[in-house]
Amino acid sequence: MKRGGNAKCRWRGRPGRARVYAGVRGKVVDRIEHQFEEGRLYVHVCFRDKTEINFTLGSRLVIEEAGLADVSSGDAKPIKEYVSYEG
Repeated sequence: MKRGGNAKCRWRGRPGRARVYAGVRGKVVDRIEHQFEEGRLYVHVCFRDKTEINFTLGSRLVIEEAGLADVSSGDAKPIKEYVSYEG
């Protein structure tokens, strides 16, 4: 993007893809800071007017399915389902 240019938003017109953060439009970024702590990434976008917006990013592994099956015949025949993730 060129400095001072009119950047087009890549997500405009795609509902459900992006979130707009009220009160941030038009602010001038002074600096961006990040830090890792306790398995999370913290990102701080600091503006020249001494305000900031911050994001906390984390990830986790989730068992989506767990089940017991009989495979003695060569096919997996379900016996019991323990976990079914419904995200």
